[in-house]
Amino acid sequence: MTKAKAILFDLDGVLINSIDAWYLAFKETLKHVGLRMIDKREFKENYWGQEIEENLRRLQMDDDAEKYCLERYFSHIDKIRLFEGTKEVLERARRFKVGLVTNTPKSGVSKILKQFGLEKYFDAVVTRDEVERGKPNPEIVIKACNFLGVKPKEAMVVGDTRSDVRAGRGAGSRVIGLGVDADKRIEKLSDLLELI
Repeated sequence: MTKAKAILFDLDGVLINSIDAWYLAFKETLKHVGLRMIDKREFKENYWGQEIEENLRRLQMDDDAEKYCLERYFSHIDKIRLFEGTKEVLERARRFKVGLVTNTPKSGVSKILKQFGLEKYFDAVVTRDEVERGKPNPEIVIKACNFLGVKPKEAMVVGDTRSDVRAGRGAGSRVIGLGVDADKRIEKLSDLLELI
């Protein structure tokens, strides 16, 4: 940790609790195209943390379904909550350069950051629509490091899914897993305060 110069946070599942909003949007999209419904457990196990484009492609849905799903997600922003300690952690993280790396598209990220007053905490924000491939591909981590002027090995990635872990490790960064095994595992976001 002492050698780290930057911390890159995932958004969904790390800083904000958005699983209900994404699950509702996904379920509504399945209904819209006439596919079978899934329960929340199956959604979390098989789709949570993956880029939306890839999830829908696996189910043989097209770009129109992706657009519909995003519209439905944005309509459920009222279901999103900040995790306890989010602002305190981000405030303390400011001794590092701070980035946000998320598979959520920029339009949604901007609304969420504004809604919760989080814009001021980030020196760089990189979203899915700003890279060729989203997580688990490491491109999003590498691009954020470039914006921040640090090498990937000088950055810590904080994520809650295997997709985040793969992206961070693929870039050569250390990964802190929130409820998931990584270089260091924590169980709640506030545990990060002891590390930084």
